Amino acid sequence: MAKKKKKDDLTKQALALWKKTVAQLDDISKSLMKSSGLDKLKFDRARLFEERDKLFKRLGEETFNLIEKGKLRVPGSVKDTYQKIRKLMDRLLGSKKPAKKKKPAKKTAKKKTAKKKTTKKKPAKRKVVKKKAAK
Repeated sequence: MAKKKKKDDLTKQALALWKKTVAQLDDISKSLMKSSGLDKLKFDRARLFEERDKLFKRLGEETFNLIEKGKLRVPGSVKDTYQKIRKLMDRLLGSKKPAKKKKPAKKTAKKKTAKKKTTKKKPAKRKVVKKKAAK
């Protein structure tokens, strides 16, 4: 009878331990689900920010092109930004179209400088050695 009682006690302890283990695994599972949900939310949010940035870039490029064509009037602050971008574009592309037309510089009298005459050296003459014909 003592053996049976020990066996029952061991079984009860094993079942209690198993229930605790299952409960802990359940808690871990819920925690992982919650964490992965947060990670997914962070990822989705980052993706939305990237998409927003792409759209802002596209909007800016389209606005720039409309200003270039003269189809859009803009306030001064936007015009300043446009002119800065235009200058950068001119530098990058080496454009013939300057951002702002500059007045030509005033002409000043040039001083004449005497040019030095250079003498060309004649190439050295080569001595021609005649070979004797074999008899």
